[in-house]
Amino acid sequence: RSRLDVSRSRGFSKFVGRAAEMATLDAALERALAGHGQVVGLVADAGTGKSRLCFEFAERCRARGIGVRTATGVAHGKAVPLLPVLEFYRGVFGITERDSDAKARQQIAGNVVAADESLVPSLPLLYDFLGVPDPEKPLTIPPGPERQRRLLALLQRLTIARGERQPAVILFEDLHWIDDATAVFVQNLIDATDTSRTLMLVNFRPEFRADWTRRSYYQQIPLASLGEPALAEMLADL
Repeated sequence: RSRLDVSRSRGFSKFVGRAAEMATLDAALERALAGHGQVVGLVADAGTGKSRLCFEFAERCRARGIGVRTATGVAHGKAVPLLPVLEFYRGVFGITERDSDAKARQQIAGNVVAADESLVPSLPLLYDFLGVPDPEKPLTIPPGPERQRRLLALLQRLTIARGERQPAVILFEDLHWIDDATAVFVQNLIDATDTSRTLMLVNFRPEFRADWTRRSYYQQIPLASLGEPALAEMLADL
């Protein structure tokens, strides 16, 4: 479990001192809803409150009926390639740990058909990527750069198609812990965001670097420690 999960199980302290940052996120969301996809990065040292701010914003979005899809980097992530990416796409397709391979394929197919029926021929590629290959329709593309290229193109088209049908928020936390393979998929998601009604919210520590932070539709929010008035309000509540 993450530190936020532990805090939630104990009971959150009062959410204070982030009105300006929340207003910035709300403005970015409105631009995304208007058809101008946005990427926002929250940057701060450990323990500053990145995850709590993201959680509160995600709850506001859900209250408005906006779908929120999440993934989280973990401390051992660099040793386990694609761990948060697989978590993210299993969430997108509604796959749980209890689902059989057949049920998982059914979930994937249903979501793809609903988003864009023209993507149906690429289902074997998705099945294989998510670890539920169809024995009756095996993937014929050998492992290598061409399979990777087709997979990234497919996932990008799927993100765009879903964004055209309904707005969405993608929350990807702790990018400073992701492996190189996951970084490629994160950039692919960011490339797709520009042309969809999607807000992609990411957070990371200051040492993280990525080329996509120079995109025109990227905005960075440095998150400072809470000031004295906010700390006093939190302590009074506690």
